[in-house]
Amino acid sequence: MAEKQIEEVQNEINDFVNSSHEIVTYITDNNSENDSSSSEIDAMLGMFAMNVVDRAETICRLCPLNRYDSVGVLTRSIFEVYLYLLYILQKDTDRRVKAFLYHSRLNNITCMIDFEKNNGDEHSQYSLEEISAEVPGAESLNDMKEHYEGLFINLFKHKPQKWWSRNWYDLDQSKKTNIPNLMKRLEIDHSLYSEVYKLYSMDVHGSNLLNYTAALAGKNSGLNLATMGNLAKIVVRNSLEAILNYYKLDAQDMAEHFVILEKSITN
Repeated sequence: MAEKQIEEVQNEINDFVNSSHEIVTYITDNNSENDSSSSEIDAMLGMFAMNVVDRAETICRLCPLNRYDSVGVLTRSIFEVYLYLLYILQKDTDRRVKAFLYHSRLNNITCMIDFEKNNGDEHSQYSLEEISAEVPGAESLNDMKEHYEGLFINLFKHKPQKWWSRNWYDLDQSKKTNIPNLMKRLEIDHSLYSEVYKLYSMDVHGSNLLNYTAALAGKNSGLNLATMGNLAKIVVRNSLEAILNYYKLDAQDMAEHFVILEKSITN
């Protein structure tokens, strides 16, 4: 790619990122207008908004460098984050935000417990002060885990015996499901599972090496950097629109910035 072309691409990415940040700022400055929201929901949606923008920026900046491997991992990741956001916003937002939060804490705490178990001579990743500050009365990571287990399990319509036996997005399901089931409940075209999630999961698991090498050699591999970059931008646009709709904010106030996002997608 010529130096001038690289500069033009980087300028387009900068415009896309700056407009995305303007929309995120508008959301965080005006989210208090929704009476049904809460500080917990606001914090989580703000985090989702910034996360998809940051991931999309990384994807877009890696595409001109032909980094098929890294872009594939991030594309699968941003698509999954997008599905989670849609699930949270679909209904029962407060309950679903809590499920996401508790599940995240349980995964982290479980990893820390395993770390301590396997590295007994190492210092704990959490001090007693940090533990008791997060969960009053807790004196260990196991106490924290027990606390979040109870909160998490009680959110389910059909309560599981163990917290890990159900995905956090299975709150109304009688058994553990998966991403294709989630996409069906969200009424998202199933073809995207194969075209995006399943294909780029190969990068996550390290099994896409041959396709990556073929792509670098200019051979047909099913991997297309332009498609991955556009998908990331579409996820940002759709995510920000969905959050604006949740807060009942007028997207017309951000029309100028959405035009820049749209222009970036079609280029």
